Amino acid sequence: MKNVLGILAFIVTFILFRYLGLVGLLFLGAYYLGDWITKWYCKRKTVNEKVLSLVSWSNVVSWLLPPIGVFTASMAYGFSVNSKSESSKKYRNLAIIGAVLSIVNAAIGILQRL
Repeated sequence: MKNVLGILAFIVTFILFRYLGLVGLLFLGAYYLGDWITKWYCKRKTVNEKVLSLVSWSNVVSWLLPPIGVFTASMAYGFSVNSKSESSKKYRNLAIIGAVLSIVNAAIGILQRL
């Protein structure tokens, strides 16, 4: 099953790169880097509430620069999933809103260039 998912991910990445060029590759890199940092941090220690709060609230501002917004959204989402605090659902919602705003901001920028 992992081989099928790997091949499917490669095909989707190829299509994204073909139509969006380096922008698509930059977004994928930002997402996977944020995901990797989250897994690396959570493997070493438990999620600190201050780190979760800092990443989530910085995501509120960073959506204005779409790749950075996707990076912080993937980090905030990963931290909120691994957090056992009561406010993790609020931070998860902030991460989703930040990711959607980043993608919409990038789409508007691409459409303006056409």
